Amino acid sequence: MKAFTVRCPDCGAQLKAEKGASECSYCGSSIMVEGSASRDSGAVPGQSEDRPTALPSREGATGPPATLILVVSLLLLGATVLGLVLSSSGNGPGPAMPKEGAADRQRQVARPSEAPPTPVMEFEAHHPVLVPVDSDGVDDILGYFEGPDDTYFVAALHGVDGSLLWRSDAVPGIVGSEEPHVIVGSEVVFAATASGDLTAYSRRDGGTLWSVRLAEVVDQIFEVDPKTVRILLTDDQLVHVGLEKGSVMAAPEGATELQRALPDMNGQKSRSGVRIERFSGSRTFGDVDANLLAIAEDGSFQVSMGKRRKGTSTPILIRYEGVVEYGSRGKLKELWRTPVPGVEPMKARMPMAFDAYLHATSSIVCAAYHTTDKVGVAPSRLAAFDMQDGRRLWDHPLPEGAHFTSVTVDGPRIYLVAWTGLTVMEAESGDVLFVIDELPLD
Repeated sequence: MKAFTVRCPDCGAQLKAEKGASECSYCGSSIMVEGSASRDSGAVPGQSEDRPTALPSREGATGPPATLILVVSLLLLGATVLGLVLSSSGNGPGPAMPKEGAADRQRQVARPSEAPPTPVMEFEAHHPVLVPVDSDGVDDILGYFEGPDDTYFVAALHGVDGSLLWRSDAVPGIVGSEEPHVIVGSEVVFAATASGDLTAYSRRDGGTLWSVRLAEVVDQIFEVDPKTVRILLTDDQLVHVGLEKGSVMAAPEGATELQRALPDMNGQKSRSGVRIERFSGSRTFGDVDANLLAIAEDGSFQVSMGKRRKGTSTPILIRYEGVVEYGSRGKLKELWRTPVPGVEPMKARMPMAFDAYLHATSSIVCAAYHTTDKVGVAPSRLAAFDMQDGRRLWDHPLPEGAHFTSVTVDGPRIYLVAWTGLTVMEAESGDVLFVIDELPLD
């Protein structure tokens, strides 16, 4: 049997095929070759009756000519192009095409979205209250923080490293940007607002105990017994509130303010066992006009801060023997006297709002001052002195623009409050231990 050159009816490829069944090596179609021709006969394909004929192998089927297939393909391609053109112009059917800018918007949607910023709360308490919260024997820090949208939270921080011990729910009843009035009891922390709301939180874990609305705004709170507090309202009324459920009762007839109010975080005169007395003018002690007195509540010391009656306005610290009652003009014996500033004493001045810039313990006295003759609100330096002999321990600059508003000495640490947060320092050296500005609100 001889081989002949034929073309595949499906793809048009030239191939060699023998009579009988064969397969296209290009498209894989099965074909059947019929007839025969001699190469020597001079027969020309297409002219001989015996030329090889390619047929589809499917029985009874006839394959379309290649020319017909090409024409149909061109017609389909033209119809598709026409549909696309009409669709893009909005005048006919066809697959929807994205309008101008839609692809960019689709790409933007497809991109992974950035995670929203974590909300934070900022330290706002003017005077932190330093009391044990957990059972490690260290005084911890109770304060309040401002969150987003004028929300406020009471929180407890560990006294050693400032880590968060607990945070309360948002204080209810806040009016506008008014800060809460936070007061600390033996077992309960109270948050009062300008709308008359009073909320109680557990001092141990910050859980909400109860919330009530009083007839007036809270001024001071006094502990009557472990189950009851007496509250002085701003209209001078007195009410009793039960600590278990927050039940409000009228104070007994003849009830008065108690001797010692619970410490608060907004403007307390007594902090960590030391009462700060500020004189509207000054008080004369020999040749010194005193503006401030730091008086130990146990009667162990009294220190004044003021300036000489004549000469420069350099701030001076004096420790006296014993404690004199406020208003007494009795003469006191000085134990020691020292100028407050260690830098530029001739230019140094007391801060303008100076009642929060003097504090002391039985071992250390801290006082803040300006190093310029210009009147300002916040001090620029802080100095510490030994309580026994008045020896200067250190004198450090305060960060410019920090606007410190109060200083509290408690045991081995000093707590500075500023618009920028809370700074905790080592009392002996003045080294910064940690700073609390903001905490994540999660």
